[in-house]
Amino acid sequence: MVSESKFTIVVVTTTAFLLFPTSQIKAQMLDIQVPSNGTPVISSVLEAGKEYEIWVEETYSYCYTPNGFADAEWSYDTANNIWIEHIVGFTKDNQDLFINNTEYDWLGRENVGEDFTLHTFSPDHIYKLPWMGQGEPLEFHIYDEYYGDNSGTLTVNIIPEPATLLLLTLGGLLLRRRK
Repeated sequence: MVSESKFTIVVVTTTAFLLFPTSQIKAQMLDIQVPSNGTPVISSVLEAGKEYEIWVEETYSYCYTPNGFADAEWSYDTANNIWIEHIVGFTKDNQDLFINNTEYDWLGRENVGEDFTLHTFSPDHIYKLPWMGQGEPLEFHIYDEYYGDNSGTLTVNIIPEPATLLLLTLGGLLLRRRK
């Protein structure tokens, strides 16, 4: 007898492959590792006119002090023991994840399950940004004034918009079935 959870996984996997050809999944649902040393990382080409969501997660160390951490949008201020969005005295958002050498305000959420909004710190260090494909790849890099004391990476995933809707729908159905 096939358990319900195994059946659900098969249905979800089959649906994803039917809606999105394997080459598209590989090209756009990537775990892109962006190093904190400032080295740019290039994505695959995004289809022109297609909507995407760019998700980024995790933290990296930006200084030698034990608590000098940052994520895609916020940095931990070790002197005041708080997370801050902008470091005073810098012309750009230091320690932010840039796309095509441009800073963006990543959308965060205070709690899992809440909507993502601008200028919101995500305690789980997951942020997203809507993006319209231009028929070109994207270049990601972490901006910092000094890279010599950085370590770690941020993980970026580029998801075609219909996949996001599909996953949300299937996730809702799974939750509904469990009750």
